[in-house]
Amino acid sequence: MCGMEDKTFEFRTACEKLPPDLLINELKEYNPDGIIAGLETYDKSIFKVCPNLKVISRIGSGIDNINLKDAKDFGITVLNTPSEPVQAVAELVIAQMINLLRHIPKYPQYINTPKPIPEKNQLWSNKILGKNLKDCTVGIIGFGNIGRKVYDILDAFGAKLMIYDINQYMDGEHWLADLIELLKNSDIVTLHIPLNDDNYHFFNRDKLKYMKKGSYLINTSRGAVVSEGDLYNVLNSGHLAGAALDVFEHEPYTGVLRFLPNVISTPHIGSYTEGARKAMELKAFENIVDYLINT
Repeated sequence: MCGMEDKTFEFRTACEKLPPDLLINELKEYNPDGIIAGLETYDKSIFKVCPNLKVISRIGSGIDNINLKDAKDFGITVLNTPSEPVQAVAELVIAQMINLLRHIPKYPQYINTPKPIPEKNQLWSNKILGKNLKDCTVGIIGFGNIGRKVYDILDAFGAKLMIYDINQYMDGEHWLADLIELLKNSDIVTLHIPLNDDNYHFFNRDKLKYMKKGSYLINTSRGAVVSEGDLYNVLNSGHLAGAALDVFEHEPYTGVLRFLPNVISTPHIGSYTEGARKAMELKAFENIVDYLINT
């Protein structure tokens, strides 16, 4: 319970690990005015049990776990924290690019093993010879807050950069490429697009087939913008050299991509740094306080 001037509001921080039925029971009991939300699902089944609910503030930028039509029907405002996770996610993207290009996940076997270190010729074979970022062309799909930050960091590395944005954004400083041209010419493609009805499985077989042979895919946006079955096929066939995936269509992920040796999988840790989490949680709370005081 939080009192502000002549207003008293009920707050409840939702827990994404809470099963849906228990979440509904808690919200029904507390009937909050505002919810600070994680990745749990919000739709009419939630809204109808807490009639006092006026605002949901999402910790993070993506709001695809909230049914916006249902929220509108119930008169609930949905807010998010789009700026706070930008640096953390962008840094993870760059880290995974270097991991892939330098084959870092493959090297511990040469150290953490009771067997003799392989012969020098085998160790330094072309199979594990790395590449410099500055020698690569990177295609950035989606030029919002995170896509722009990735661009700025890669520019400092000296990489050649290509941009595609579904909204056809353009200004005098940045040049937009045709999507197919980007896919054909990029050594690395990194996805930074939101999940909505228009781009579910946006990255499917029809687009993956245009990717440069031996290139890499990185996805830190939302799992469902990629067809995981189609991605598995192009990775397993060797058309793509590898992928780094921080998001999956269903999480926690239990599918076959995690068994491929050329896939680096992480459990949705893009914004999981001390600085980003603190900033997102504080902003999410400030969003609710500001809304309830001033609305």
